[in-house]
Amino acid sequence: MDNTAPRPALFVLAAMSYRLPQDHVAAFLDECRRGLFSQADSTGLGELSFETRTILVVDEWEGVYDLARLASRVDVLSFSGRRRGFGTARSTAIAEARLAGADRALLVDADGQHDPVEVARLARLFAVSEKAAFIPHRRAVDLPLCDGGDLDRGLAERFEAYIVARACHRDDLQQADMQPGLFMFDRRALDLLAASMESRAYSWDLEATGRLVGSDLPLGFPEVDTRPQSVTFFSTTDSQANLRFLADRFGEASVRAGWQSFVAQPWVRQRSPDEALGRHARHLDEALSS
Repeated sequence: MDNTAPRPALFVLAAMSYRLPQDHVAAFLDECRRGLFSQADSTGLGELSFETRTILVVDEWEGVYDLARLASRVDVLSFSGRRRGFGTARSTAIAEARLAGADRALLVDADGQHDPVEVARLARLFAVSEKAAFIPHRRAVDLPLCDGGDLDRGLAERFEAYIVARACHRDDLQQADMQPGLFMFDRRALDLLAASMESRAYSWDLEATGRLVGSDLPLGFPEVDTRPQSVTFFSTTDSQANLRFLADRFGEASVRAGWQSFVAQPWVRQRSPDEALGRHARHLDEALSS
């Protein structure tokens, strides 16, 4: 690999804290900073000398966090003072990265599902790539729902990503789970998303993926392993809201046809028994009928 590729002048780590316990956020930031900015390197790229800055977006009410404690771990703390929504926190992170003059930005959830070593590996690879964005493809993983629902969230997210790939005519991405709470953008992607994003809820990831995949920008889709989430606020209702977002964006008929195509895929059948697919079909009908 060519280690003489141009380095970004500024690499921003923008982390999102959305309704997460403070100890989780603080521990993740500490881990991530050590992983990103240490001299240890498992990529073979050697030391990458670029300026780094960390931004934490806290979308929470006054008094929930010890802001001084969190501020001591980052360069910029963006605090809303109220809950504005997951997607709004994401868009705030994009705005803060652009304001900081970032050449490249790493956008990551602070919920601890991502191993900081893996985050650092992908950041180093992205830093010397010519891609406008990395949209990691999460390998199959069991994901929880905060309401204890029996929906297979992993399968639900793969269906959502399948609809985006299908709508953008990207057959090569139809088996991907392109919403792992981790993105990497260069200035081109940051500018595109800053000018176009509308979602304020969990559908932000879906909208961002769709806008990027549907653009002419060069993209990378590296695989990433995630850790089990011990804390989540994603619910069955949130999953149905994502389906309604897709129906609004691509048409209800397209989403229903997409489901029939999705369940016919051998890789879906191998993963999910009929009863699980039946629950998903009812979940889809409820979402599109509400």
